[in-house]
Amino acid sequence: MSKIFGILTIVLGIWVAMEVFNKGADHAFGGVFASGEATEEKDGEPRSVSRRTGESVDQAHAEAARRRERLLDE
Repeated sequence: MSKIFGILTIVLGIWVAMEVFNKGADHAFGGVFASGEATEEKDGEPRSVSRRTGESVDQAHAEAARRRERLLDE
């Protein structure tokens, strides 16, 4: 019985961790645990950790491209 309970606990923990990682703490589980203040971004859609990371990478690539173009133009 303890093995089943342990496996169930591990699976539940992994599911909770994936929800929070993918949707962010305020929007996981349909926003049930959201603090209520500023839960949505400007465009009305929540931004998860992976989306914010992707936007940061895109900005870094764009800045590098602008610097490269500026240096090539000189």
